[in-house]
Amino acid sequence: EVTTWWRVTCWRGLAETVNQYVSKGQQVFVEGTVGGEAADGTQNPRVWTGQDGVARASYELTARTVKFLGGRGETVGAPM
Repeated sequence: EVTTWWRVTCWRGLAETVNQYVSKGQQVFVEGTVGGEAADGTQNPRVWTGQDGVARASYELTARTVKFLGGRGETVGAPM
């Protein structure tokens, strides 16, 4: 199984709610816009080489909606 990491940005009230209720390891469903070209001219995905010499990549997403799915044995929170 291969993991694809996404860097998710939330703004305004959504950012406050996510900060308050989401914890590391909790499953969430996110809808939003995949980032385009960054200010430095790079594209999605951001590609780099880790300290172990392995190529890595991450994608950027600006969230419009975040829904709590639970995870780590927690109860499901109210969707936003």
